[in-house]
Amino acid sequence: PVAHKDMFEREGRVTTCASKVREPRVARRSATVVSRLDLAGVVDVGTLNMAEFARKAQLVGSEHQTVFYTGTVMMFVVFGIKSALVPLQFWLPGTYANTSGPVAALFAILSKVGAYAIMRVCLLAFGESSGESAFFIGPWLIPAAAATLILGMVGVVASRSLAQQASFAALASIGTLFL
Repeated sequence: PVAHKDMFEREGRVTTCASKVREPRVARRSATVVSRLDLAGVVDVGTLNMAEFARKAQLVGSEHQTVFYTGTVMMFVVFGIKSALVPLQFWLPGTYANTSGPVAALFAILSKVGAYAIMRVCLLAFGESSGESAFFIGPWLIPAAAATLILGMVGVVASRSLAQQASFAALASIGTLFL
């Protein structure tokens, strides 16, 4: 299964690119990348339009809550690994300390992208106006952020090299970002 950005057209589907200006437009043909994925047998489960996700999250009935929460937890885990949030931070300290400067800079940017994705999903889909789903992730996010910050600071103090210190400082910055 694959979900893609709301900019790749699929024949017969509205593709808005997250813009209200394009809402009434229905694609006449599928984008090349979408056609090739179809030929490869990949199952298309929809787009990653966060505004649409937030609207549909409010309409999830009680009979589908378990599936909705399971999918949400899976997204949280994937973006939690990307952002190196405790307990999913296992990859960051060793990777930062043992890689070149440009690669470490790239990882620093990508970990912030993961944090942004978690915050965006939490605010859009689980904000005050999301009914039964309101604040679903909150009880897990704040303790994980605090643990990430604490682990990062302890790692900075206990580090024996500048590379290790920088890697744990990056971990602490993720915790700070979430708090």
